[in-house]
Amino acid sequence: MSYKDDLKDPRWQKKRLEILERDGWKCRGCGDKTTTLHVHHQYYQHGSKPWEYPSCTLITLCEDCHESEPERISEAVDDLKNNMAQCGFTSDDWLTLNQIIYALSPLNNTRDILETLCMIITHQPGQLTEPFDKLNKNIKKAFGKYYSARSRMMSEERLTRSKRMSGES
Repeated sequence: MSYKDDLKDPRWQKKRLEILERDGWKCRGCGDKTTTLHVHHQYYQHGSKPWEYPSCTLITLCEDCHESEPERISEAVDDLKNNMAQCGFTSDDWLTLNQIIYALSPLNNTRDILETLCMIITHQPGQLTEPFDKLNKNIKKAFGKYYSARSRMMSEERLTRSKRMSGES
């Protein structure tokens, strides 16, 4: 069966309607409600049917945003890489960021993930407890005791590093 045939399958039609409903029947890129809407797969995995993807990886886009999405993502990734390089990020920093995002992925909500990342990024040295308590809670809820303990350890390591940098013992 071709991909075009798969898009006619009732399982895809049901999933598509669920995503359109979830997104309020508007484009998540520009908010347009008047033009043709598409349900966009944010990634493709060989051999997977369109309805087999997690809902959190499907978004509603208008025709214009759907057409420009690959180019916009490519530009955004290039900008992100340049900004991170200018800030001195190393490959280890990239791996750490990737691990944090992966740990937060069970939240299944991009806004919750971004808010938690912002909370981590904007903390003040020595004032780590509130953001990391919330992060610990989210991770514990998502993954259980292992990731909660790991998050506490990361929090303690960051606090120790922060104290070292500020000259405290």
